[in-house]
Amino acid sequence: KDMSLANEWEGFHKVTEIFKEYDSGIETKNDRFVLAYSREALERVVDDLCGMAIDDVKKKYGLTDGVWTVQAARDALAGFDKRHVQTVQYRPFDFRWTFLHDKAGFLARPRRKVSQYFDADGRNNVGLCFTRTAGGDGYKNVFASDRPIDAHITSGQDYLAPLWIYKDGKREANFTDGFAVFLASLPFAPAPEDVFAYIYSVLHSPAYRAKYAEFLKSSFPAVPVTRNEDVFTRYAELGHQLIDLHLLRHVPPDGLNISMDGVSGDFELKKIERKGDALLLTTDEGSIITITGISDEVWNFEIGSHRPIERWLKYRIRDGAVLSPGQDLTHIGRIVAAVSGTIEVMNDLGDLEELWRR
Repeated sequence: KDMSLANEWEGFHKVTEIFKEYDSGIETKNDRFVLAYSREALERVVDDLCGMAIDDVKKKYGLTDGVWTVQAARDALAGFDKRHVQTVQYRPFDFRWTFLHDKAGFLARPRRKVSQYFDADGRNNVGLCFTRTAGGDGYKNVFASDRPIDAHITSGQDYLAPLWIYKDGKREANFTDGFAVFLASLPFAPAPEDVFAYIYSVLHSPAYRAKYAEFLKSSFPAVPVTRNEDVFTRYAELGHQLIDLHLLRHVPPDGLNISMDGVSGDFELKKIERKGDALLLTTDEGSIITITGISDEVWNFEIGSHRPIERWLKYRIRDGAVLSPGQDLTHIGRIVAAVSGTIEVMNDLGDLEELWRR
């Protein structure tokens, strides 16, 4: 191991010293029951859980008690309020519906310390998803979310640090006192949104990931912060682009060509195949949906331990999810465009090399 940069690394700002409040993502202990692909599907689960006998619920859904129990899940729904039904980010670009409030039971660990700061529609906040350790093939364990996250959104154990925290109807930047003092010492005054974008940009820098690979394997990421305003701005601008892509905001056209031979309505997926730049999706009725224009680079791109497009599809095959030709195929296109855009922005970051050192 090359630890010659230890002193330099220790001089950076660890993300756990930047953000005042952060916590692990939610843990369900029963993903397939308490996370649903639609609000309607979740409400059907809730109705069954509240209205059926425990044994009947177990039989219908194939449930067994363990760390998570059907009775505890039912008890947690006492006083059920639909305001607590909201989306969470299960994996990159993969959203699920659940019932999220303070009481554990339906979800084993709802992590309300942090999840309380995100609304049901992902409008009022953005958070940094990160892990303490990276995989053996390099650091990829960072993402952005505008809603609560699953604890394994990128890999083994993910944390979520919101940009904003809300108290008494007011919001404030979620920075520690020490980091706020450091920001005040800079020769310019960046807005909190730009600080977040700068951090996000540096953590996606190929030069940063390569240079500090050994440290990223075993510790929380640490961020070098430039004192040069022009350099800061360049990184922040690219960071904002990445955040917009990862939150699926302002996603560019995907350039895909989709052929749906024999598919006229909703369908389930049974198999996926790759042939060149074409993705072949076999439906439950034996029809083939052909999507062309997905390069190997985009298909194989990883966020944490996941290849987002493939993972999104495989979960829906596993769970027998009913998909819509309009909404779901459009979403696949948006994932493709977001991943393609991410690769382009990371190439731009590569051109900056180690500009953060200024």
